[in-house]
Amino acid sequence: MLPNNLLELMMPKSLNQFFIGQLYTSENNALLRRYQSIIEQITPQCAQAFYEVLLTDHATKRFFTSELVETHLKNELQLWLNETLSEKTTEAECVATIHKQRSVGEIHARIDVPMQLVNSAMSIIKKVLFETIKMHDSVPVAEKTDLIILLDQLLDASLSLINESYLEGRVENERSAQEYRSRSTAHEIAIEIERVKGALYGWMTQFMADLLTTQQRIVDIHHQEFSLWIRHKLNFVSPNDKLVRQIKLSLDNLQLALDHLYHSPNTDREETIQKISALTNECGWLLGQIADQNIESAAREDALTSLIERRFLAPI
Repeated sequence: MLPNNLLELMMPKSLNQFFIGQLYTSENNALLRRYQSIIEQITPQCAQAFYEVLLTDHATKRFFTSELVETHLKNELQLWLNETLSEKTTEAECVATIHKQRSVGEIHARIDVPMQLVNSAMSIIKKVLFETIKMHDSVPVAEKTDLIILLDQLLDASLSLINESYLEGRVENERSAQEYRSRSTAHEIAIEIERVKGALYGWMTQFMADLLTTQQRIVDIHHQEFSLWIRHKLNFVSPNDKLVRQIKLSLDNLQLALDHLYHSPNTDREETIQKISALTNECGWLLGQIADQNIESAAREDALTSLIERRFLAPI
């Protein structure tokens, strides 16, 4: 049984945290311990099924690529499942699990992954997990129900924490975006965007120069200065989510094209280079669209209230 001071620690923060803390009782921990090896055998199947559903949904294509799933996300999901569905006997372990769930929600909010997609796909994890346990001969019939109920409660409690943290993150992101836009004029933002475009085209020039020499280097586009600005600051600059998502997707596709160029020696080199050039130009053009929209909005709206200025009322 968890100590009373842990329950006191969790109660003021959130009922969800109190709930998940209550689940790691001595009896439940013993149940998880007995079948930990079976759970760890099933989690790879859960991760596989989870991402198969997400990758077939058109709404997820801008967030996930098959390469990203295979190289990183499947393993991360398996680790998350194994950690969440394992015994917690100390206060530190329980608190770390709570922080982990909240961290997952914060990350989803930061990269703008719709939580409804994750919530829907979670049912796939449960389906695979529960059906496999039901068919497993090494789990006594008398304990199968108890184990399935416990795993279901742990996943639901974790998902509640993730959703709670996700909502807080979205609210904070929007507050930061409003504050940034209120403190920066449209012309200042336009100048900042031009600086980022300059860095983008400067990278492209260097990339083309490297192709003509023997100094061809593997490029991680996501750690270039312009890419970091786009990923962490562009949402603050532009309220146009569609344009922001298009730019970020173009960056992802740009990285895939670069990886294809350097790691596939038999590829159509000229076609891949043309694609890289086109994606770079697309990013630059879309950034320019955002700058133009900000200037246009500033010209017709009052800076303090964001209401349309009086001189525009007549034509409207």
